[in-house]
Amino acid sequence: MWMLEMLNGHPIRCVNAFRMQPQLLMKLCNDLSSKYGLKASCNMSVHEKVGIFLYTLAQGVSNRTLGERFQRSGDTISRVIHEVLNSISCRKFKGLAHDIIRPYDPEFTMVPAKIATDKRYMPYFKLILYGQLEDAIE
Repeated sequence: MWMLEMLNGHPIRCVNAFRMQPQLLMKLCNDLSSKYGLKASCNMSVHEKVGIFLYTLAQGVSNRTLGERFQRSGDTISRVIHEVLNSISCRKFKGLAHDIIRPYDPEFTMVPAKIATDKRYMPYFKLILYGQLEDAIE
């Protein structure tokens, strides 16, 4: 019930609770459900699962506090957090993080200037990229 109040009530309440606008939270729920395998269970919707996960991140509350807020057991809270986290970051089926977090240079052909010019970092990279680095430093 509380989750429905947050999604359908004043948008500021949703931002205060989840650090996210209601429309964006709904989009995240739809994406995690349709593209990344997060499923509703008999007793809990995808929206509530994502709400539990986001509330944990936004408020930094304990499992016990989450259980009280969402009226669920500690075991259920823990399981739900892991389910949502797996749909975001799982490597087996390439979760949401795989589509969003990408290096600028996926082949790692360049050495960033900060590393190439800093004596603290350079010894660790010199062995691997010695030929490239001499050209870059000169």
